[in-house]
Amino acid sequence: MYYIKEYLKRAHREIDTIFRVLFPEHGMAVREEQIMLCHEMLDNLLGRNIALCDAGVGIGKTYAYLVACVLMRKYSLLAEGCSPYEQRPVVISTSSITLQKAMLMCGKVTSKDFDRQPPAIP
Repeated sequence: MYYIKEYLKRAHREIDTIFRVLFPEHGMAVREEQIMLCHEMLDNLLGRNIALCDAGVGIGKTYAYLVACVLMRKYSLLAEGCSPYEQRPVVISTSSITLQKAMLMCGKVTSKDFDRQPPAIP
């Protein structure tokens, strides 16, 4: 149980690093609402809960759920109740072709990018 909690803390620290360090290094603004939304989404994804998240225009929903999904995939093997043999897919539905194209352009991510194991806790 200790390790599960530590990995979950690590996943949440990774959200902060991505949004507060990595993205700003590439010219993106820090948006507190976006970071909070990502934390909420990750908690629900790892907890196998259902969440209805509503956010206004300009909050940064796309990156919030993409980061949450990437981290869910990275850390889900260690979350409570997940089998190491389980390969949970992520399905994203959008309301426009424009958003779909933008998501594809923001990073060429394949399933191989998610096959890495999380680092060991020291």
